[in-house]
Amino acid sequence: MKPSPRFFWLLVIMTMATLVGFGLLAWRLSQGAANPAYQGSLQWTDDEFLWAGGSDEQIILPADTLFYDAPSLLKNASFTLEVSAQINQAADPFTAWGIALANNNGTWTMIGINGAGYVTARQCLQTMIPRLDSCPPLAEPTQQILTYWKPFRFIHQRGATNTIRLDFLPSRNQLTLRLNREWMWDLPYVPPDQVILWGVWIQGGPDSLSGVTWDKTRVWSNK
Repeated sequence: MKPSPRFFWLLVIMTMATLVGFGLLAWRLSQGAANPAYQGSLQWTDDEFLWAGGSDEQIILPADTLFYDAPSLLKNASFTLEVSAQINQAADPFTAWGIALANNNGTWTMIGINGAGYVTARQCLQTMIPRLDSCPPLAEPTQQILTYWKPFRFIHQRGATNTIRLDFLPSRNQLTLRLNREWMWDLPYVPPDQVILWGVWIQGGPDSLSGVTWDKTRVWSNK
C-alpha cells in the first residue's frame, strides 16, 4: 500500500524538524548549555597574573618546573575555579601547565594538560617542586581508571587557549574536572580544614625552550 502524498510530505516535514531540533541542541551544548551552574557567586577575577610572572609569555627551560602561589585563597566550601592559558605554537609539545590545590595531608593535587593534547591528575609532595611524572596518579572513581596522561579530543592545539575548570563539592570530597566546558574526570579530594592554598604551574618539555601565556583566572564561591 503506497502512502498518500499528504502522509509522505508530513513525514518529510517531521524528519526535517527533528534534524533541525538535534542540530540546535548540539549547538547549544557546544556553547555550554549543559554546563552546571558555578558554585556560588564570582569572588575573584584576574587577567594580569602579576603573581605568576605577568600576562606576557613565560619562558621555561627544558625539564624545568615553575610554580606560582595564588594570592587569593579558596575556602573549604563549594567553589568553582577556572584558569585559562595558552601553550605557544612553537613550544615543545610536551610542555604542560595546570592547577595545583593543597590537600589535607601535605600533598598537592596537580591537574595538567600538555601541548600534545593529553591530560593528567597527580598527587605530589608539597615539600618540593616535582616533575609531574614522578608523582602517582589519582584513582578516578567514575571511570575506574588511574589518571595517567590520557588524550582528550577537546584540548586545543598549541597556539590556542585552553580552560581548566574545577568544581568542588565538600559533601562529596570530590573535584569535577572540565576542559573547555567538557567533562573529563571526577577526582577524589580532601582539602585542609580552613582555607586551601592553590597555584598554577608550568613544566617544560624535554627538548627545547617553551613559552606559556596566561589568560584569565576566575573563582566562584559562597561568601
